[in-house]
Amino acid sequence: MLTQDSEALQLQESAPKSTIKRVAFVGNYLPRQCGIATFTTDLCEAFASAYADTSCIALPVNDTEAGYPYPPRVRFELTEKDIRSYRRAADFLNINNVDIVCLQHEYGIFGGRAGSHILALLRELRMPVVTTLHTILKDPNPDQMRVLKEISALSDRLVVMSERGKAFLQEVYGVSIDKIDLIPHGIPDVPFVDSSFHKDLFGVEGKIVLLSFGLLSADKGIENVISALPDIIAKHPNVVYIIVGATHPHVLIHEGESYRLSLQWLAQEKGVEGQVIFYNRFVSLEELIEFISAADMYLTPYLNAAQITSGTLAYTLGAGKAVISTPYWYAEEMLAEERGVLVPFHDPSAIAEQVNELIGNDAKRHAMRKRAYLFGRSMTWPRVVERYKESFERARSERRKFTPPGFMARALDKSSGELPPLKLDHLRHMTDETGMLQHAVFTVPNYREGYTTDDNARALMVSAMLEEAGSGVAFDLASRYLAFVWYAFNTQTGHFRNAMDYQRHWQEESIPDDSHGRTLWSLGTVLGRSTSDALHNMAGWMFEQALPAILNTTSPRAWAFALIGMHEYLRRFAGDRKANQVREELASRLLTMYKNNRADDWRWYEDRLTYCNAALPHALIMSGKWIPNAEMMEAGFESLDWLAKLQHSEEGGGHFVPIGSNGFYKKGSERARFDQQPVEAQAMVSACLEAYKISGDKIWHKEARRAFEWFLGRNDLNIPIYDPTTGGCRDGLHPDRPNENQGAESTLAFLQSLMELRLAENTLQPTES
Repeated sequence: MLTQDSEALQLQESAPKSTIKRVAFVGNYLPRQCGIATFTTDLCEAFASAYADTSCIALPVNDTEAGYPYPPRVRFELTEKDIRSYRRAADFLNINNVDIVCLQHEYGIFGGRAGSHILALLRELRMPVVTTLHTILKDPNPDQMRVLKEISALSDRLVVMSERGKAFLQEVYGVSIDKIDLIPHGIPDVPFVDSSFHKDLFGVEGKIVLLSFGLLSADKGIENVISALPDIIAKHPNVVYIIVGATHPHVLIHEGESYRLSLQWLAQEKGVEGQVIFYNRFVSLEELIEFISAADMYLTPYLNAAQITSGTLAYTLGAGKAVISTPYWYAEEMLAEERGVLVPFHDPSAIAEQVNELIGNDAKRHAMRKRAYLFGRSMTWPRVVERYKESFERARSERRKFTPPGFMARALDKSSGELPPLKLDHLRHMTDETGMLQHAVFTVPNYREGYTTDDNARALMVSAMLEEAGSGVAFDLASRYLAFVWYAFNTQTGHFRNAMDYQRHWQEESIPDDSHGRTLWSLGTVLGRSTSDALHNMAGWMFEQALPAILNTTSPRAWAFALIGMHEYLRRFAGDRKANQVREELASRLLTMYKNNRADDWRWYEDRLTYCNAALPHALIMSGKWIPNAEMMEAGFESLDWLAKLQHSEEGGGHFVPIGSNGFYKKGSERARFDQQPVEAQAMVSACLEAYKISGDKIWHKEARRAFEWFLGRNDLNIPIYDPTTGGCRDGLHPDRPNENQGAESTLAFLQSLMELRLAENTLQPTES
């Protein structure tokens, strides 16, 4: 990329950092010789330069078996005519945490009818796609129409480089204007210089230089300029015409150098061979800038009007050159308002007339150059990539409103038969002889991250529910998780250790407050639900020893988790005076927090909502019911109702939208929509089922179902978080895709929610006990 370093640096310092961490650019790439390769390379490199915190990778398409000696930025190569390579590329992108795919579309670079192989890639992608359209036909054939319509449907944003392209998309292809971004063709940022400065590089000092460049093919119309030269030279003998560019590789394969030879013969025939200079090679961008700088006039005598963009015209216009062109679509738009001159197609005499006019009128030529240069300032690569970043971010933010083809989330029926079957494969897969591993890379346990007491406590809780539901594997799982919790307990401090590495070395001596509360919740669940004496004895001793420490904590979530666990425990041991006293103390603390923070527009316990929010009203509702305390119960229901309404979407039937973990929600500030975590849905399912059991109001059962449906795909992205093939659960929702890792916390959140719904719906009538 050639830009002025100062402008790139200024933009980099003044613009906010991109929230997009990885972008994949799909299209041809240098050193392949074609316009798309140049554009893709320049765009990718400019974006990487402007946003150093974003990783940029490229996936080019090879038209030869040998491929090309690509730079390190190229991470995966597609084979043009092999549709399987497109599917493999989609798999590669899906597993490599790509935030955005930026596709460069031109019919001819992809295999299949009208380049239809690219659809095989797009259909499999799980992240937003922004597609730049380099050709938009006014009169497409049926295959071209079908392909571009499906590309448009599978893309989140479409980038065009001209107003005419924008109009064609709407009028011919039926694309909504809201989906289209008009971003100019990027250009290198070069100074406005006198052409004489670079002429010595090419031995044309003192000459008037006409220039055409680009890969040579018969549709370029170069013969019309050569035919015009005799009339030009008759008035201005010091004119030379430089033609820069190798023959297009595909033309070379099928036709050889026949077109170039015909141009050379024509120059000889017209007697101007001494004034025509061919540079028969593909030049670097640095060399091209030198050629452009040496030119007095640039000519694009193309033969076909149906050209929606032209990189060569964009480059020379932005460099402030006097341009004479035939009236193809892009030229009509770029050269309007006297930024250039248009001549009819196939008209050498008109070309000669305009060249002579501009040579003889310095004032007109320089005014034209200035208008062109000023117009081009908005087209420099630093400006263009800023626009692409905006398009990328718009695609991510809008993705949650898009329903992928072939999937439509719907609400569950009330029948419990609609619940997914219980599948414990991934739970077992994440459990070894020590306990439950904390994280997974996709579905593979990540040994490097080891274990936590927090996750083993969650797993113990689920195991107790499995036993209650009659599962034959419950005891084996519960005993393993309980053994971990037992080993984690520090008898000297009354606290639990939390993080353990894979070699079974403790990484810290005490557990966070919230995890201590959750561990008490799991122990209370075992004591309240399990029938195993062996489990009771171990869990009972630890519950008694660890309970006093909860009074020294300051976290309201730690109190809430412990309160829920105490209610589980007191289901069986209601006469435990010590547990009742701790319950009253913690519940009173929660109520005091609520009263101190509550307002008409903020019915909550703190000045912010963070994680596992529903656990707080859950605990207060239970406490109010069983202490009993009417004020606690009223506060619990009021805050849960406020939270439930807050977590309804405004669109799409009011699906569940948990508070996002990327900033949470502070009173008076903007609420974070993402990342959405499975534990939020689980907390809401648990709280609403408890509210239903206590109140008998069916609205709470409906709210529990609404939160559970988030796992199944009734969410912002309409994408399932639960994986029915493994029984695991993905680690949450990003703005544009799910987190494909299936760790312990997320999988256990789903299983706990499923078990609670199944157990509740076996006895749907509210209970009084």
